[in-house]
Amino acid sequence: EGSVGEYSENGVVVYNDETAPVDTFECNNKLIGARYYGETFSSVYEIQFPLGEFASPRDADGHGSHTASTAAGNEGVTATLQGVEVGAVSGIAPRARIAAYKVCWNSLYVSPNGVNERGCFFGDSMAAIDQAVVDGVDVLNYSIGNSNLINSPVYNAALRAADAGVFFSASAGNSGPTAGTTGNIAPWITTVAASTYDGESALVGTTLEINSGTLAGQEMFSVSSDIGTDIPEEGFSGELGLADPLLACEPLSTNLTDQIALIERGVCPFVDKFENAIAAGAKGVVVFTDDRTPIAMGGDVTFNIPGVMIERANGLALVDSVNSGETSVTMTTSPAATTAIEVGNIMAGFSSRGPNPQSGDILKPDITAPGVRILAATSENQLDIPGNVDGESYAYLQGTSMSS
Repeated sequence: EGSVGEYSENGVVVYNDETAPVDTFECNNKLIGARYYGETFSSVYEIQFPLGEFASPRDADGHGSHTASTAAGNEGVTATLQGVEVGAVSGIAPRARIAAYKVCWNSLYVSPNGVNERGCFFGDSMAAIDQAVVDGVDVLNYSIGNSNLINSPVYNAALRAADAGVFFSASAGNSGPTAGTTGNIAPWITTVAASTYDGESALVGTTLEINSGTLAGQEMFSVSSDIGTDIPEEGFSGELGLADPLLACEPLSTNLTDQIALIERGVCPFVDKFENAIAAGAKGVVVFTDDRTPIAMGGDVTFNIPGVMIERANGLALVDSVNSGETSVTMTTSPAATTAIEVGNIMAGFSSRGPNPQSGDILKPDITAPGVRILAATSENQLDIPGNVDGESYAYLQGTSMSS
């Protein structure tokens, strides 16, 4: 049962898919159950097995590993990013045990906007929730979006779980800050928004070298983009050119032919910034952040130019340098690490807001919890889609999936 392309009758799999690792490992009884449900999804779309999906409970994109370890990962485990130790991590309930139910899948069907369809179908989710109750779970986390129609199959299954005494936590959604966007609105569900936390987070990246201009000889911390090409081992050099407008959310008025575009973060997706820079002739992108921590820029499209993000103070200094004359830089692969100060109790901009779109008498979301820059486990063997990184056991992710 559970070989690639097949489903077992009851969703239980023997770990024998063709890409299963052959190395032995020690079991610590953290993961005590694992089932998968895909019959509803596969009745509509062909699942993406040739591109790295697994016909098993195995996690193919990191989301399941991340939410599970955030909830109940063991305490005091040392996390590494790109080979650099970045401190100890712990789940919220480190002595709890996990039963995982995989219901979300990636398909081979490419939509008109060029993205492979992926998602979690109600029939599969309902079956998994019902089975989790039968299996005897105490808490059920649903880090998945939902319908605002109160008679959806998941709400019905969640009500059965509540009737059985199972605490049901669910994501509010990542469609903020627009009002009335919260999901998972049933009163028997605890709906969780996302906010920030106090403390420090680790930043691991590369070095941006300044070759000429008023900052010549300086080095700046940078984070390579996920939607650009890899930086060559020998580095990637060029003259900086200021984007106009600097946010690059609309077509640029400047000619950046054979230059590296210097762009400000904010307002629009990174994909838009890259597209407008390429249309202006840029061969690379340097984005300086706003008041947020530099991140690996992601999106649903991959571009054939490299890009990095730097801290705001460094970006503003580069703007002044470019305005003073020619400034050239080199993106390198030299490892670099630093820390960022996180300020807590701020609602995340992406976090879906109330009021409850079905009934103003029932306040939603119910609560908020940390969901910005959460360091937790990820899948080392990921689907070949933009933004996914192979070979890493830990990752920073954010969303109401994490806060839930």
